[in-house]
Amino acid sequence: MLVTLFLASAFASPHQLIPLDASGAILCSALLMVPRQMKHDVPFIVGMLLLSVACQWTLYQQPLADAVLIALTFWLQGGVGFFLFRIFQLDSLNFERMDVAFKYLLLGCLLPSAFLANIPAVVLNHAQLEFHLAWAYWFSNLSLAAVLFSSVILLVGAEQHKATRFPVIAVLAWLATGALTFAIFNQQWVITYGVPPESFVFVPLYGIFAAFFSLRFNAWLLTSNGLLALLLLQRMQGSTSVALEIRNYLLLSLLIIAIHTLNLLITALLSERNRSLMRIRRSKRMYEALSSINQEMVGDNYSEAEVFEKVCRIVTHKIGVEQTSIGVCSFRQAPNSESQIVQLSQLYIYPMNQCLESGLTLQLDPERLKQHAGFGRFDSAPLCHQCQRRCRFDQVYAYPIYKQGQLYALLSLFDSTGFEFDDAVQTLFERLAKNITFALDAIDSRQQLSLINEVFEYGHESIVITDPRGHIIKVNPAFSRITGYSAAEVIGINPRILKSGRQEPHFYQELWQCLLERGNWSGEFWNKKKSGKLYLQRGTISVVRNSQGEIEHLIAIMEDITEQRDAAENIRRLANFDTLTGLANRNSLNEQFLLLLEQAHQRSKQLVAMFIDLDDFKHVNDAMGHQFGDELLKAVALRFQRVLNAGEQLYRFSGDEFVLLAQYDSISSVDLAEAIIQTLGYPFEIGSQTVNIGCSIGIAISGTDGSTLDQLVGSADAAMYRAKASGRGTYAFFSAEMQTDAMEKFTLKHALAQALEQHEFELYYQPKVRIVDNAVMSAEALVRWHHPQRGKISPGYFIPLAEESGQIVQIDLWVLETVIAQLGSWLAQGLDVKPVALNMSLPMFQRPQFIEELKYLLERYSVPANLVELEITERVAMGDFSYTVSTLRALRALGVTIAIDDFGTGYSSMSYLFDFPISTLKIDRAFVTNIDHDSKKQGIVNAIISLASTMELTTVAEGIESEQEKQLLMLLGCDYYQGFHFSKPLPATEFAERYLPTRAESKSNNALISKGVTA
Repeated sequence: MLVTLFLASAFASPHQLIPLDASGAILCSALLMVPRQMKHDVPFIVGMLLLSVACQWTLYQQPLADAVLIALTFWLQGGVGFFLFRIFQLDSLNFERMDVAFKYLLLGCLLPSAFLANIPAVVLNHAQLEFHLAWAYWFSNLSLAAVLFSSVILLVGAEQHKATRFPVIAVLAWLATGALTFAIFNQQWVITYGVPPESFVFVPLYGIFAAFFSLRFNAWLLTSNGLLALLLLQRMQGSTSVALEIRNYLLLSLLIIAIHTLNLLITALLSERNRSLMRIRRSKRMYEALSSINQEMVGDNYSEAEVFEKVCRIVTHKIGVEQTSIGVCSFRQAPNSESQIVQLSQLYIYPMNQCLESGLTLQLDPERLKQHAGFGRFDSAPLCHQCQRRCRFDQVYAYPIYKQGQLYALLSLFDSTGFEFDDAVQTLFERLAKNITFALDAIDSRQQLSLINEVFEYGHESIVITDPRGHIIKVNPAFSRITGYSAAEVIGINPRILKSGRQEPHFYQELWQCLLERGNWSGEFWNKKKSGKLYLQRGTISVVRNSQGEIEHLIAIMEDITEQRDAAENIRRLANFDTLTGLANRNSLNEQFLLLLEQAHQRSKQLVAMFIDLDDFKHVNDAMGHQFGDELLKAVALRFQRVLNAGEQLYRFSGDEFVLLAQYDSISSVDLAEAIIQTLGYPFEIGSQTVNIGCSIGIAISGTDGSTLDQLVGSADAAMYRAKASGRGTYAFFSAEMQTDAMEKFTLKHALAQALEQHEFELYYQPKVRIVDNAVMSAEALVRWHHPQRGKISPGYFIPLAEESGQIVQIDLWVLETVIAQLGSWLAQGLDVKPVALNMSLPMFQRPQFIEELKYLLERYSVPANLVELEITERVAMGDFSYTVSTLRALRALGVTIAIDDFGTGYSSMSYLFDFPISTLKIDRAFVTNIDHDSKKQGIVNAIISLASTMELTTVAEGIESEQEKQLLMLLGCDYYQGFHFSKPLPATEFAERYLPTRAESKSNNALISKGVTA
């Protein structure tokens, strides 16, 4: 705007002929120089329009309507030039290019000037001028302003590709052209003849300047000298005719246009020559870069990542692109479209930038995903359309890289330095993408070959390659390791040197037939090593044929599975055979049952199942230790196997239980059961110990007693318990009654688990009486079960069930706490409390925390330890001997007394009577019942009492039910007794009322007794 005002003021005159207003040219320049949206230029354009109107109205004294029309004409000149450029898609402002220069002169200057000159020539009032003069006036005005100020564009926007000459020469040239302008535009000459033809001497002169000086300096010369010529002509206004003045300005305009055209033409030719040289040098550099890339890709065993990094670095450095990247593609379907969205990841960028963080995306036609679509570049516009960064790159190109025929990566080029991506460059980058594709395929092939070689060299399996005649061509190290033959020993030899002789001839015939028909064979067979040792191998043999279908090679891949077979056999043996006895185990029983049952049915026979359980084995195991028990089980298994016949299968079922399956025969099956019982009737010599053990057998028959293995074994198990109940050492056949008993036991075991929670147990107390005077000295606590439906259940029935199920420990704990709590209660009531004995089972006695639990209860209920007596059986005492001794001594130190219950019914040993801190021996009721009629029982009891007397132990006889039994025991020297003859077991309250007086009453009674004795 300031430039417009200055020019308008300089040329203002009341009688001006040419109202030169530079606003139109400047507007055109601004629109061309700023390639942006029109909305950003609206304030500028409107301001120029208003300023032009003001200049025409005030400075040039134009009527307002004419001022507006003239301003619009200038304004439209720039707008028309701008839109003409847009129509012809001018995309560069490089005026050193010939096409840009001529389009600019034609579209930006001459055409708008010629077109818009019609408007003021027709509309404005020029009565003194003819139309052609008026048109020439306005054309010269518009074109002269536009061409002069197009030089301003060159001054501002032209690139300085040519170094300016020495400033002195440039100044001299400018002064010379200025002086020449003064000489040619002489006022006298121009007034008389107009602009002389000699003025066109400027055309060759400026042509010379165009060859030696830069385009920017030439623009300065043309602008300054054009304005000088215009100023000289301006001073001559009014001295010549209007027609001559118009002619002068028109000639000046044409002169400047000619000079401008020649200047641009020479500059464009020189620039084109320079660009051609630059293209040649760039092409050479690019092909050198391509050759370097090819050498890098195929020269060494580079990885894919290394190839990508080298390509990016070389393209950037040697070709001159500002940034190069290669991104690996991942694909997803574009929504609502058949096109594919390509996401670039694993970007290799040189130089590094933040594109690595977000990646690039590209939307592609599915046809471009295949290699047959070629290596042409993709559209550059969509490559970064989802990226949020504001990068400066104005040129982005992407080329496809394929792998195995599929789009794998994109070679992307970014530039903002004016790098020219012409057809030659495009072709070179297409070749580069093709070469990278070839390199990737070569890397894959090389890796596959390397992998195949590694498999061949380091594989665990033996690999043998032969020719069609069967002669060995190549073997791998695994073959030598397995067979013992080196490669040199077998090359050219037939593989039959490994023949083991274990396969029949027809085996090899079938193998070859399979190879010829199907092309491969797989299986197992035996071979022989160099050492002569046989080994089992498994694998495949394949036929390799050429394109004509002829056999070229045979490839055998084999592995030595001898150890695997041995291990599998060992696993099968471990899974199906007992490791201790060597007998088949329960798993084998499950597998063989159906087969044996089917064989029996085929012979119209039934299958008999015998469930064999060793009698009192648990007692022997507890007394002698598990090692002794294991040796005894092995000896028992050997005895069993001696009496078995063919077809009779014996299995170790669990622990000391065995199952025998055989075809049923009413006579032979019984004979077999008796033979098994009889063979165990002989003593076993285990180390230095001699032990007797028997067995009980339950027999069940298939079809009658069960159809499945579980049913049959369950029935035999129930029959075995019947045999044990019948006195042991015998056999019993299953019956429906046994099934009922077994179900009843199962039901009771379940109910037993809830008995403690439901408070169904109760303790009864039976007095222990001094035999000489019937004085109650202590009591024994006996547990009773009050079942809510079945009523009272005998301890002899539910205690064995509790021992089998492991519930005996919970019962013993309840009994122990209840007895001690009851003693504490009696003491708190002031009663003269007597010691109470209670039975301890083996599991309870062997609890590591048993002593601590007893101490805790005694302290909790404030009960002296001497009021508690623990009764243990000989089976408990003969468990872990050292543990038993230490535990009993700890109990004795605590103050608890120890009694041996049921003495003489177990594994009685005199030694433990010396080692154990016991105080009482209890004589089992089996020796007491009817003792007055049985001399043998009298002898046994007498021996027990004598032994106890010798060892200073007291004796208690259990189960006294008559006065005769009591009197005989008293004669034999027994100390105490208990039984129904004196009192049955009583509830705690009744026992206390009868036999526990208060301490005051007890002292009074003791005083009366003392007085009676004194009297």
